Amino acid sequence: MIVPLVNRVIPVIEDRYVEIEFGTGCLKVTPCHDPNDYMLGKKHNLESIDIFNADGTVSSQSPSISVRGRSSASLMSVINDSGTSRLRR
Repeated sequence: MIVPLVNRVIPVIEDRYVEIEFGTGCLKVTPCHDPNDYMLGKKHNLESIDIFNADGTVSSQSPSISVRGRSSASLMSVINDSGTSRLRR
């Protein structure tokens, strides 16, 4: 699977932690986000990308998003411009 905003390939995994009766049965895992995601990330050897420096500023690991040269574009306009808004239903 590819994350369109940053063109990063991410794995699709299967785990019993995800409750199929809840929503779609799919779960986005962000290992640096919270303890549950961290646990799943470790279990499945997922890459952890920490986008913050120790002082809370955004690190160079964070992808830069630019839309037609506008550095202050809102996330929704980036999503709409990239065509990923069709995924929402």
